[in-house]
Amino acid sequence: MQSTFSSKLPYRTSLFWDCDATKLDAEKHKRYIISRILEHGRDDEVKWVWNFYDKNTIKEVFLKARDMSGPSVAYWNLILKIKKPPPRWRFKQAQNGSCLCTCCGHG
Repeated sequence: MQSTFSSKLPYRTSLFWDCDATKLDAEKHKRYIISRILEHGRDDEVKWVWNFYDKNTIKEVFLKARDMSGPSVAYWNLILKIKKPPPRWRFKQAQNGSCLCTCCGHG
């Protein structure tokens, strides 16, 4: 697995509206990238995640994600064959108003 992205990103930078997407590292920020693309990605972006990351990594990230909508959780439970999904909840903006991502160092 490559760690850094080429100048042509395999996904829309608009998916990462809360940070500088060009600074994302595929390994270091995999939880952030995978969960954001599973929630908001187009088919081609989801296919990229599916081909780039190990299936166990995707499943592990999904099981730990707490910011997915109900329809996305239901869909990925079926696709990933999760028998008993953990409870979910949506993140709200941090109380201090800062970003919730960890890729930019301002979260």
